Amino acid sequence: MPKLPSEVLSSVFYLYGTREAAEKGESFGGTGFLVSYPTGLPDGSSFVYGVTNWHVAVQSGASVVRLNKIGGGVDGIELDPADWDFKPQWHDLAVASIPLSQEVHQIKSLGLAMLLSDTDILKYGIGPGDDVFMVGRFVDHDGSESNVTAVRFGNISTMPQSIRQNTGSTEKSFIIDMHSRTGYSGSPLFVYRTIGTDLTAKPLEIGPDKMFLKVLGIHWGQFPELWEIRTGAEPLPHGAEISADSKYVTGMSGMTLAIPAWEIRNLLEMPSLRQQRARTLATIAKS
Repeated sequence: MPKLPSEVLSSVFYLYGTREAAEKGESFGGTGFLVSYPTGLPDGSSFVYGVTNWHVAVQSGASVVRLNKIGGGVDGIELDPADWDFKPQWHDLAVASIPLSQEVHQIKSLGLAMLLSDTDILKYGIGPGDDVFMVGRFVDHDGSESNVTAVRFGNISTMPQSIRQNTGSTEKSFIIDMHSRTGYSGSPLFVYRTIGTDLTAKPLEIGPDKMFLKVLGIHWGQFPELWEIRTGAEPLPHGAEISADSKYVTGMSGMTLAIPAWEIRNLLEMPSLRQQRARTLATIAKS
C-alpha cells in the first residue's frame, strides 16, 4: 500500500447533530473535508469550505463540525443545517463556509487543483482498475479525544453511471469496489497512480502523467444487498434491516458510490456562493 501524504489525512473533519454529541464523540453523523477556493488577492488567501453529503448535514441534521486542535483535543463549530448550501433535487452534496483559525485548528484544506476534472479522465486515462483510497470516520473507533481518521482501499469498478441518490435525483456516480459503512458518508475518495509507493513526493497536484493524486469524488452510499437469514446465524451486521417476510436482511454490499469531484467545483460556482465571495471581497477592498 502507498504511503499517504499527511495533508490528505488532515483534510477531514467529523459531523455531529449537536455540540454535546461532538464533544462526547457519539457514534452518529458523518464525515466531511475542506476545500479552499482562492480569493485572487495578493496575499494568496482562500475561502475555505466544508464539503459533505446533503443527507448528512441537512436531511439528518448532523451539521456541527468537529476539528482537531493544535496540541490535542477537539473544537466544535456549531453550524445549523440551514448554513449548508446545496442544489435541490441534484447531487447529494452540501457545502458551508468554515471559520478556521490557524492558531487553533490542526487541519488542512485541499486546493481546487486537487479536484479531478472530467478532462483529467482523458488526460490520465483513468478507468476501471485504477487504485482508490478513502479517508473518513470509522464510528466504532473514531477517537474520543481527537479525530482519528480511518483509511479504506479499493479500485474503480465502473465509470460514472446514472444512479438514484438520497436527494431523489438520478445523477451520475462512480461505482467503487470498496467496503464502507455508516459514518463514511461525506468522505473524500482519492484516485492515484505512482511508479513507486510514496505519494508524499512532490508535486501532489500536477505531476507526470504516470504519477498523480486527485480527489476522485465524495462517498454518498452503497448498493444494498439481500442476505438470507439462517437458523443460528450471528447477530445482524450494523446497518442491516430485516425484510417484511423476515427471510432476508438488507445490508451494505461491497460496492461504494461516489459523486465525481468536478461536481463539487460546480456546486462552489453556484450563483449564491459567487455572490457571497464577491461581497466579502468588496468589504475587504473598502477596509
